[in-house]
Amino acid sequence: MDIRQLRYFVQIVESRSFTKAAERLLISQPAIGLQVKSLEDELGVSLLIRHSRGAEPTLEGEALFRSAKAILDDIDRLPSIVRNCQSEACGVVQVGLAPSVSLLLSEALMKLAASSLPSVELQLMEATSSLLKQWIADKRMDLAIGCEGEPAPDVREQPLMHEALYLVSRGTGMVDTVGDIAFPNLEGRNILLADPMRAGLLQRKIEAAAKETGSAVAVAAVHPSVETVKLLVEDGKGETVLPWSAVRREYHQGRLAAARIVEPELSRKALLLSHKDTQFNAAQKKVIKLINLVVHDQRLISPPLALPIHRAIPA
Repeated sequence: MDIRQLRYFVQIVESRSFTKAAERLLISQPAIGLQVKSLEDELGVSLLIRHSRGAEPTLEGEALFRSAKAILDDIDRLPSIVRNCQSEACGVVQVGLAPSVSLLLSEALMKLAASSLPSVELQLMEATSSLLKQWIADKRMDLAIGCEGEPAPDVREQPLMHEALYLVSRGTGMVDTVGDIAFPNLEGRNILLADPMRAGLLQRKIEAAAKETGSAVAVAAVHPSVETVKLLVEDGKGETVLPWSAVRREYHQGRLAAARIVEPELSRKALLLSHKDTQFNAAQKKVIKLINLVVHDQRLISPPLALPIHRAIPA
């Protein structure tokens, strides 16, 4: 069965005549008859009843006509759909998110995409920043939001936002007011860091701040899992430094406490990642605007506390 056979068959049913269908299709009547016979043989049913007045579909023919007509209408619309996609936002856009970024932005992005980009299918995937950069470099993903780190070849990095870092301690069993803590006051504390990729970025930030302030703040241990470090802190084995998005659930359960680190402020940068050769289509441009909208308007994230979870970087 092919599209040509379906077109011949539909035209016969609509014309109620082999002769009229052949004239409209600009082919000979024997040729159109052979195509319909081939279609009937393949399906093992009679599709048309031939009589002196022309042709009528059988019950099986009626069923085939309805389905074939819908298929052919869709095929006929394909050129306009493709042309419209050149100027309108439609299609699939894949966006990767680092875990902490996903906690912060994914819900708002999905809600806004559903309401404002109905013709765009937004597919969100979560992975480490290093893996996201590799996927972008290999052109296996359209866009990604990852955290700062080692640059990757062929990956365009556009600064998107600063995410404040917090000193995270054992909770008191109730929700406390989040305040600030000056960086030198981290001195003497048992600081445990989570560094799944062993990139050392956060540790270097702490060492640089210690040098800047002349304080003896030091990291006691580095673990490969954020969840492990949070459990150790919850058990009173030490304290850690994490973005708010990574701890807000435990904070609201009273399991962890948090204080934003200032003087100097500690933060990490989130980056919008894309391949250097990418020429963004209409859908991708719309998604980028959506990402910037969410980043610049924290009300869309609906954070449980009125505090600067992140600070957008001016475009």
